Amino acid sequence: MATERLAMHDVREILRQKLTLKRSHRAVVKALGVSMGVISGVVTRAAALGLDWAAVEALDDEALEVRLYGPRITKRQARPLPDPAELHVELRKPGVTLQLLHLEYLERHPDGYRYKKLADFTASNARALTFFGGATNAIVPDQLKSAVTIANRYEAGVQRTFAELGRHYSTTVLPARPRSPRDKAKVEVAVQVAQRWILARMRNETFDSLGALNARIAELCAELNRRVMRQYKASRLELFERLDKPALRPLPAEPFVHADWEKARLNIDYHAKVGVHFYSAPFTLVHEELWGRSTATTVELYHRGARVASHLRSNVPGRHTTDGRHMPASHQKHAEWTPTRILGWASTVGPMTAKLAEAILAERRHPEHGYRSCLGLFRLAKRYGHERVEAACARALVVGARSYRHVDSILKHGLDRAPALDVERAEGAKVEHENVRGPDYYH
Repeated sequence: MATERLAMHDVREILRQKLTLKRSHRAVVKALGVSMGVISGVVTRAAALGLDWAAVEALDDEALEVRLYGPRITKRQARPLPDPAELHVELRKPGVTLQLLHLEYLERHPDGYRYKKLADFTASNARALTFFGGATNAIVPDQLKSAVTIANRYEAGVQRTFAELGRHYSTTVLPARPRSPRDKAKVEVAVQVAQRWILARMRNETFDSLGALNARIAELCAELNRRVMRQYKASRLELFERLDKPALRPLPAEPFVHADWEKARLNIDYHAKVGVHFYSAPFTLVHEELWGRSTATTVELYHRGARVASHLRSNVPGRHTTDGRHMPASHQKHAEWTPTRILGWASTVGPMTAKLAEAILAERRHPEHGYRSCLGLFRLAKRYGHERVEAACARALVVGARSYRHVDSILKHGLDRAPALDVERAEGAKVEHENVRGPDYYH
């Protein structure tokens, strides 16, 4: 873990007190008001570089900073931005996706911008509690974005997924106070110990798989926890078994399942967009604000804390997953119809009817609207017969009509019986209908 860059006068004072006065870490903490981890980081860096106090005094502030931390770079240099013009050109090529371009960008810039690591963060906390064999009375995260949405000294806003993890393990999330190093001093020291006795010991080792690496880390971690500490005359494992383990809460029977939360509004077609897909919810909640909860396999919709819908997750962009129980009664009557069934019926009337039905389905924004218009054609076929409806559909296609009402107007005016195709009168029937109902009316 990289040590934060302090002002160089603070760094010099830490090194002066440690190298010349030989003061303890705890005494320096009290004198300077910095955390134990910061002091350890500065001293460790200086020792690794072989810097004594004489060498420190010989360097000016800029040279000392470069020696300890390397050249200071700007955020733009550290996090190069993708080229929007290049992305625009590449995305127009066949088979090129944004995900592919992002992977290529990271190959060129390993420290570039990435997706959130929220799932990794919650999973790491869950694995830690499993390792301990129980849940603590409180979890105290730093105020990182994966845990805290609003950084506040008194009322921090906890990220919803992380709060859900706390509820799952019957514990409390209490974020550390902003800019309060003392809240996390012990953790920073523990990280320092792990770096020194686990990571540093593997610096010259090579591993062929992630499993082999994890096995080696587990081995060194167990060895570290068994080592007797001089100050306490006991090992970390002994102290854990004696003091910490009895205070842990039992783990729940089921493991924690990571879920992403996002706000969604139920559209007029009683579907809400969660991720890239649309999912239905009861039509009575149209225009209401919902919360979508997505796991790897399911998507749930919540309204005022109550779950109102559950679906299998789909990653097909722009498509709809619908539960028939969420439809209004009028829509449920048509739910049994599919485009294949509709076109199959239309072909029994004639090729022109089938062609018009296909055009109606293709041009409607929502498929259900097309279903209802096609069902109107079915009723016309029962009233006027297949032959007349087939002729009326042919005339409707010529003038660009795409509605049951247009065909109904042609039949009412008797244009289907004309010996020759009267395009002008058919167009007039279409215009007359649109003046009354509007061009996008459907039944």
